[in-house]
Amino acid sequence: MGRRIQSVLGDHRDALLLAGHVRDHARAYAHDSRVYDGVVDLCQGLALAALADLPAALADLERRARD
Repeated sequence: MGRRIQSVLGDHRDALLLAGHVRDHARAYAHDSRVYDGVVDLCQGLALAALADLPAALADLERRARD
């Protein structure tokens, strides 16, 4: 019943972890970390997009619990 919520939260977490990994890699290994900024921005956008689906997923779970 809560798989959709778990999926949304997992997608959010995965995107944030990837953004952090890329950011850390850029700091440690790149002379110019600006090359990685686009990837970090994309990952953060994916994280926000995942959370945008959370209210609908919670409402669906609540609806199913009532039925």
